Amino acid sequence: MASNRQAGTINFQIDGVLYSARGSFSYMGSTVKREGIVGQDLIPVGYKETGLVPYIEGELNAIQGLNTQNLATIDGATITLELANGTVFTLMNAWCDGELIVETEDGKLKAKFEGLTSLEA
Repeated sequence: MASNRQAGTINFQIDGVLYSARGSFSYMGSTVKREGIVGQDLIPVGYKETGLVPYIEGELNAIQGLNTQNLATIDGATITLELANGTVFTLMNAWCDGELIVETEDGKLKAKFEGLTSLEA
């Protein structure tokens, strides 16, 4: 039986270890960005492509035992984000971008992970 659920709970794992996801997660698996080119005569002539790095970013609960220094050293990891609608986004050969921001009032940690390749299934 198919589910009509499209959003809600998520699972966030790094190398098989489940982390306490707070929410506001996003991911980008595109590897190229296309940007239109317009000639001096104001007529579009095509586009250029530039490379993009796939990523997952979001907020984790800053619970006891979560160590920002350990997260910052992540390199070569497999990171998965499982969505409520059944979509699984996997980031491979991933690293932490190093900017880990803890907001103490709300008990949350903002993190971003980038990788060499990604898969969306």
